[in-house]
Amino acid sequence: MENSNLVKLIKALKKNEKRYIFLQLSKHKGGTNLLKLYTFINDTDPINDEIIAKKIPNKKFISQLKINKHNLYYLILDSLHSFHLRGSVYGRILNMLHQAEILSAKGLSIARKDILEKAGKLADEYELSELKLEVLRLQNLEPNDISVSTSLHNETKKLSERIQEENKIKYLNNKISLYQRKVGQRLTGTQLKYLEKQMLNTINAQNFRGDTFFNQFFYFRILSLYHSMAGRVHEAYENDMRLLNLFKQSPNMLELQIWKDRYLSSLSRVITSSSLLGKNEVLANISEEIKKLDISDKRKAFADINILDAYMQMGEFEKSNELVSQVENNTDFYHKSLGPANRTALYFNLSVLNFGLENYSRSLNWVNAIINNPDNHAKDVGIINIIRILRLILYYELNYHDILEYELRSTYRFLSKQKNLYKFDQLVLQFIRRNVSLYNREKIKRVMEQTRNSLVKLSKVKTEQQTLSYFDFISWLDSKIENRRFTDIVKEKVKERLSKYAA
Repeated sequence: MENSNLVKLIKALKKNEKRYIFLQLSKHKGGTNLLKLYTFINDTDPINDEIIAKKIPNKKFISQLKINKHNLYYLILDSLHSFHLRGSVYGRILNMLHQAEILSAKGLSIARKDILEKAGKLADEYELSELKLEVLRLQNLEPNDISVSTSLHNETKKLSERIQEENKIKYLNNKISLYQRKVGQRLTGTQLKYLEKQMLNTINAQNFRGDTFFNQFFYFRILSLYHSMAGRVHEAYENDMRLLNLFKQSPNMLELQIWKDRYLSSLSRVITSSSLLGKNEVLANISEEIKKLDISDKRKAFADINILDAYMQMGEFEKSNELVSQVENNTDFYHKSLGPANRTALYFNLSVLNFGLENYSRSLNWVNAIINNPDNHAKDVGIINIIRILRLILYYELNYHDILEYELRSTYRFLSKQKNLYKFDQLVLQFIRRNVSLYNREKIKRVMEQTRNSLVKLSKVKTEQQTLSYFDFISWLDSKIENRRFTDIVKEKVKERLSKYAA
């Protein structure tokens, strides 16, 4: 029962929702045992039917437990519907459509007309095209004079074309998001050309920029994703800011949950792009804005991933310490709130930040949490090669010489089996192969210097740059060669990179 929809629903309730549902169930006729069941599920973890049977000593109720759980599930949904009705524009319009149906059955055509007009205006205000189409359909059911019928027909035709256009740009957004959602995906030059041809040229050719909030949002979002993956930081940031400005110009859209979620996603993207440009003040403002939002646990966890990633990109390891500790002290919350891919991204961020803080053992724990736990589906994540290499570096830092040689060979075998290896991977393979049998520190240093010089040249290649952004392998080699702190070198490089952007 632990994973049933009823348990998931109850566990996902917020405090004010729980209070309201408790009151509604208290008023429900014969609902004493349903209230007990609701309270027990809410307070108990894990939960199963045997535990419930012991807690509720009513044989008739327990004999019909499946039916009672079904009834409780829909009573909770009905209560949530009532609780959120005023705050949900979508729900209010649907309610109006149902009220129009009731008025029609009572023969109150004028009242029906009035309520449908109100529903139509509300749908227009919030760009709920499909609901507006349903309003038009219902309005067209009643006999009208020819001019009204013609007007409704023309409006329906125009709205249908608009819905088709919205579906097209949403489809393009979903396609490009598939690339973006594959955490750690390293795009080749061919893939970038494909994106440009399939996405950028398509949206420009079809002139999607229209005057609707919907089209503008997805137009700027596609541009942001494309430029981000192409390594065009300024362009990505500009489009991220355009997305935020859209919401500032139309704050009413945040009354819809779906747009509130998309707003949070836009805030998260600004965190990433602003950090790459060193706009620290933006990160602070966005973090405060996120705290104000009434968002789900999943969205909260996802936002924290982006904030941690921003600290990584800025080389602000010390500043990340508070959030890193907060996340590490609430691992159950993040594990439950995130899917496999985002969980891997979070663990990787924690590993790199702990590495920068010189907490090597904790960093290794997070790397192993990705590699050793099949639930994380790390094999499906593009950064798995980087994760394997990071584990080698951690063994080196922790002086685990007894297992380092074995792990070097194991990683070499793992990487050599990969198809379409990047030049970065090939260089690392060479580095590993040359170091397996080396025990002389001077020789190791010489190999490090040669590898470092090769990687610096490789860092000029755009398709290889993203790999080095996950973990700064060059800075680590520099820290070993120069006998300096990894953190200090990363900060110097960030400062140098930002000075070029400023110029």
